[in-house]
Amino acid sequence: MPSTANVDNQSLRSFLRMVETDYPQEFLRIRKPVNTRFEMTAIVFELERAGKSPIVIFENPISENPIFGNQIFGNQSANSMPVVTNVAANRTLLAACLGVEPKDLPTAFRERCQKYIPCELVREAASKGGYFTSEKGDVFQGPSEEVTDDNGNTSVNASDPYATREPFTVEYEIEQPKFVDWFKKPVRIPALLPQLGLPDPPAKPAPGAAIAPIDLGTPLEVETHMTLHLPPGTTASLPTGTSVQRDYATFASQYSAKGLTITASRHINFLLRQVPTERATDYTAFLRAVQNDQAQDFTLNRESPAPSPASPPGKP
Repeated sequence: MPSTANVDNQSLRSFLRMVETDYPQEFLRIRKPVNTRFEMTAIVFELERAGKSPIVIFENPISENPIFGNQIFGNQSANSMPVVTNVAANRTLLAACLGVEPKDLPTAFRERCQKYIPCELVREAASKGGYFTSEKGDVFQGPSEEVTDDNGNTSVNASDPYATREPFTVEYEIEQPKFVDWFKKPVRIPALLPQLGLPDPPAKPAPGAAIAPIDLGTPLEVETHMTLHLPPGTTASLPTGTSVQRDYATFASQYSAKGLTITASRHINFLLRQVPTERATDYTAFLRAVQNDQAQDFTLNRESPAPSPASPPGKP
């Protein structure tokens, strides 16, 4: 039996810690970069063919999907979040999680399914980070959740990720005093939109080596919008919008201003999973157009306050 004295059976982290401590032969960490598209599944299949079913943690997954990079919309690189898999593939570990012998697993599992553990309601959460909860206390149970920071200046609204027939949306509002230095003339700021990640163009191959096609990942459509409110007396010069159309992807951006309100939007639509090798030059031009658009700034000018009239000289 495992040493379950300090194991929280409702916590994945505690379960993984117990397995790594008490069943090291059933725990595998892979620190080298592994592609999420095929390589992870292939590794698990190969372990199964060898008669092994350990828990596997991939510490450096590489995403095929441009939206899942090292930022909200990062590039095709190693993610900051590890991936754990094969959690329920081993009867010994499942029995250890329930605190019973493997031979008693079917009976214990049936009993646990018929006897639910009541939820505990608390006034203060142990963690006050960026998590989403509803009024009922359900995590990610929409349609709209809100998070504020310690100063109450940032709010986030996210739609229900389980409503897969609807687009997943995230809205946030930020208020930051002294965001710009008005003593600089002029003031330049970016569009304050998440960066839309695109795979890098293929590197120059070694002599005689074949060039692989450019993987765009699963077809995906991403729209980002921004509304910026300027202080009185401020005027803005806008970037130029961009529109690029290809059969594998499209990109369009728009920038506008009305009074003291600036709006910006960018829309990218990945239509194909791959760009053929012979079109690498065309893809590089598409990528450059997107990057040049995202590098554009707004130019802000603010009227200096009129000087106060001089006071009349005092009488002697």
